[in-house]
Amino acid sequence: QPQYVIGLRAVTCDTGDVLAQAQEQAAGKEAVLKALGAGAISLRSKLGESLTSVQKYATPLEEATTPSLEALKACSLGIKAAKEGATSLPFFQRAVELDPNSALAYSAVASGYWDTGEAGLAAEYSRKA
Repeated sequence: QPQYVIGLRAVTCDTGDVLAQAQEQAAGKEAVLKALGAGAISLRSKLGESLTSVQKYATPLEEATTPSLEALKACSLGIKAAKEGATSLPFFQRAVELDPNSALAYSAVASGYWDTGEAGLAAEYSRKA
């Protein structure tokens, strides 16, 4: 099974100076999101956020989005398509197929249906979200 190394780096936009960085390892594709979340927590601490605040607001990424890396990728492609003015609904529908428990994906499908004027389907997916 492949191993993954996740690297996060916070840099200043104007100079590119590194403010803080974190690195985590994931023992397989299914552990990538958990490692990314752990790296984000580490980075937040290194950037000066208090331990109390980090602990209070540290929602695991897989809970905030989806535990499925493939579903998250589909959502990301949908967001990118929407920003470029392209059709995003198929990407979000694929995310729902990949993770039928993802509120994020259902919400995105609902938005896609609202955008196409399909209020009934939009309402249905909003309820599921």
